[in-house]
Amino acid sequence: MAVKPLERAKTLDPADPRTRYQLGYSLLMLKRPDEAEPELDYVRSKMPTDETTLFALVKLYQAKRDQQKAGETFLTLQQAHPNSVFVHILMGESYDLQEKPDEAVAEFQKALELAPDMPRLHFDLGFLYWESNRLREAAAELKKELAMNPGLAPALYYLGDISLTQDKPAEAAELFAAAITRNPSCPDAHIGLGKAFFRMNKNAEALRQFERANQIDARQADVHYWLATVYRRLQDVEKSQREMQRFQALTEAAKASPTAEPSGHDRWASSTCMDGLQARRRSP
Repeated sequence: MAVKPLERAKTLDPADPRTRYQLGYSLLMLKRPDEAEPELDYVRSKMPTDETTLFALVKLYQAKRDQQKAGETFLTLQQAHPNSVFVHILMGESYDLQEKPDEAVAEFQKALELAPDMPRLHFDLGFLYWESNRLREAAAELKKELAMNPGLAPALYYLGDISLTQDKPAEAAELFAAAITRNPSCPDAHIGLGKAFFRMNKNAEALRQFERANQIDARQADVHYWLATVYRRLQDVEKSQREMQRFQALTEAAKASPTAEPSGHDRWASSTCMDGLQARRRSP
């Protein structure tokens, strides 16, 4: 995000709401909501019902866990723009969090009707289908996203996961490898590639991927499970037992503190996995 050039532009014309919006949006994408808030508040003071600014502020308040302000701002957005694509996105996300998949899918379908070319909307819908194990529909939406947004790592990752579920490990390996090329610092993609190699009995290659995932983030329980599994196949009993003990310890810790560590798709919302982009919890 081009924060420094935007900060310089702000000094030249601090009254320009477009520059202030871009600066606030960039800071929000960099997970700096406290710094983003005064910029977006300024834009709202000049354009009280601006659609994208209200949506960005809802996401900002959600990031700050200020649900009251998030709800109030959403109502303002909904009243000013009742059929806004952003209203449907926020409603879809809300239903998703409430574990109402059919309602969430319906909202994202409405969003796509309004904005069929909006980046990451097909990904969001594809992920919702994936969550509901509607894999054929998920794959179709993820492929549409890649046609518009080539190289989007999460889309490649979930297509790889679908291929693995369908017992197509070679195809899955290509997709996971492509996700790693796009973003080598996301442990999930390395775990996926390791699982594909494991299915193909390429044990040394699988071990390298699991070890790489462990180097990136040793706090993930699943990487230790897979390390234990591949060590057991390699008949290294001592290492297998050690990794299984780590897996069990991390699993118990997660049960004791269930909100401490995000898992699965939520990890793709982090800058480590997404190069600063958000997937499921999107921003404008």
